[in-house]
Order: sequence, then C-alpha cells, then structure tokens
Amino acid sequence: MLKIRLQGNKKELRRMMKLLKKNPRYQINYTSNFMQCDNNKFYRLYLTMYLCQKEKHQETKK
Repeated sequence: MLKIRLQGNKKELRRMMKLLKKNPRYQINYTSNFMQCDNNKFYRLYLTMYLCQKEKHQETKK
C-alpha cells in the first residue's frame, strides 16, 4: 500500500488522477477531498493505492 500526497492546481490534480486510474498497475483505494494550501491557487490531495502484481503467462513449448 502506498500513501501519496499530491499538490498542485485542481486541473493538474484531476489530470494526474485520471492517468493513475487508467493505469492497470495501480488500484486506487481512497481519495481525499481537495484541501487548500497556503494560497488560493494550490490544493492538496491524499490517496492510498495498491500496486497490482503482473500476471505471469506461461507459454507452452511446442
């Protein structure tokens, strides 16, 4: 399990979340709400995710 903190503007965070959801190597378990950082432009987002194991396909020899 990985616990990740992402920071940036909302557009960047949404794009990163979309990329992570598309990737079959990761399974996102929890996503927090957007929380404002020191100024109004940047936000913080927390997620927990799991790395999925690659399935090993055994080839039959002919």
